Amino acid sequence: MRYIAKRILPFPTTLFDFIDRLYILRLHTDGFAVYDENGNTVDITGVFAGLKSGESGEAAFFAVLSDKTRIPVRICVKRKDKEACENSRKRPESRASRKGRSLREKTVVFNEFIVVVPSLPNSVVADEVFETYRRRRQVEISFKRLKSILDLGQR
Repeated sequence: MRYIAKRILPFPTTLFDFIDRLYILRLHTDGFAVYDENGNTVDITGVFAGLKSGESGEAAFFAVLSDKTRIPVRICVKRKDKEACENSRKRPESRASRKGRSLREKTVVFNEFIVVVPSLPNSVVADEVFETYRRRRQVEISFKRLKSILDLGQR
């Protein structure tokens, strides 16, 4: 069974259900912490800071479940182009403004990347992971349009 999810909530409660399945999960700023082999917390954006616009990379880390079990996770990262960064920054800025806050620097930096956790074999390189993820997004948009045309939205 395969899963391509839109986003991941805090790791210990959601990803555990997917451990034995194939998936691609999108991470957001505070999705979950990843650790190196020595147990040190890793700054994902720092590791991939050298990526240029449109470039992707991947690295292996560890995540810790609520029962303290360490599991290996593969993180794939793609740096957005300038236009995509500006477009995707509007929504969190608007949300923060409504709450009378400003965006955290961590959110601004993380917004420059698309970060996913795939369980696909390592033979599936990061660019192929992102192509699969992009196709998932196209399917989602098609369903939204269809719901709108057929007036099947929420009431």
